[in-house]
Amino acid sequence: MNYSINLKQILAVIRNYWIRILVFILFITCLGGAIGLTIPKVYEAEMDILVNYSTTPETGVSINEIDMNLRLIETYKYLLTTNQVLEKVSDSLDSKVSIGELRNKITIISNNQSQIMTIQVQDGTAKSAVNLVNTVANVFQEEIKNLMKMDNLNILGEATIKNNTRVVNPHSAFYFVISFFLGIFICFVFLIIKETYFTILNLEELTEKHLSLPSMGSIPVIKDHLERFEHSIESFRNIRANIQFQLNEKKIKSFVITSSLAAEGKSFISTSLAKTFAMDNKKVVYIDADLRRPVGRKIFNMKKQAGITSYVAGQAKLADIIQLTEFENLSFIGAGPYPPNPAEIISSIEMKTLFNQLEKQFDVIIIDSPPLIVADVLSLVDIADGCLLVINGSKTKKDTAKKSLEKLHKVQANVLGTILNRNKYQQDRPTEYY
Repeated sequence: MNYSINLKQILAVIRNYWIRILVFILFITCLGGAIGLTIPKVYEAEMDILVNYSTTPETGVSINEIDMNLRLIETYKYLLTTNQVLEKVSDSLDSKVSIGELRNKITIISNNQSQIMTIQVQDGTAKSAVNLVNTVANVFQEEIKNLMKMDNLNILGEATIKNNTRVVNPHSAFYFVISFFLGIFICFVFLIIKETYFTILNLEELTEKHLSLPSMGSIPVIKDHLERFEHSIESFRNIRANIQFQLNEKKIKSFVITSSLAAEGKSFISTSLAKTFAMDNKKVVYIDADLRRPVGRKIFNMKKQAGITSYVAGQAKLADIIQLTEFENLSFIGAGPYPPNPAEIISSIEMKTLFNQLEKQFDVIIIDSPPLIVADVLSLVDIADGCLLVINGSKTKKDTAKKSLEKLHKVQANVLGTILNRNKYQQDRPTEYY
């Protein structure tokens, strides 16, 4: 299976979901920043110690003494973290701190080319960090005199909160920045997975690629659902031209318009195409063959009377069920009274007879069928010359459409192509559709 996606798809998805993407990124950024603010801060204080014998201007410092001091620094770094020194540091503090805790808080830094040792300590407050580093330095200076019998440690100034402390963890800005990029990364991964494994067929290129069917065209989303046909008339004219080519080439008169699921816009597509073909001076009949949930009468504002079920049951003749609409050249056949057995009605011999009679009277027969979740449509495509599959650009998934297409292929339906309804990359979503 080919799960590749291209840049155009990614940009289209970002354009479609940009508000939700922005909200999610802001949420993750604020959440990460808030977490960073709640994490206790760690303060670091440091103090420099010069390792050098006391000298006088007359004697100075010899090269041998400097070399010895440099070698002593490594010894002093080890001695400073021994239990003997740390126990005395702990005893000198106002609050009792274990040797293990002290060892974790203290870091000794030195440079092989320098006689400076830097003592760094980390603690929960700036005051406690300064107090600890001063205590460590003073205790160590005294202990070296006792342990090494040497007086070569010079503390280079007492540590203060103002001059010798800084916050080392956490930096609030760091958490905000990391959370911001994490939000972008999560969105990117989510969109890649969504478009790769849960692809919604929202572009004509996608429908042709994944279904291997020609696209007859697409219908943009119209805000005003009451005038959506008038606003999308040019789109329907293009679709009509593409369908007309198929009708002429394959000598087709009747075709079923169906969809994978309910509420994907097939009734709106059916009625609009019927109007568009009638505008081309074709004698057209629209058949509302969705016996379970017929909406044709509502769309055309027709009075309730006999329809398909009446004709099949022998309660009405053909002339009784054909109604003229307010559109020139366009006739209407309703579903009729609701039957207890829709599938049997559609697959009946009388239904085939109805189609044969209509083909003699009309140039184009457009059948609005149920969605492919019911078996009725499979009987309809067997009677009609061809069918069109409506794809909803906001919710029809690739796998769902493929399964629907497999159903049509199993009954050897003549699938002419697809129509992409509700191209949401052009306008906002309408408030209602059929």
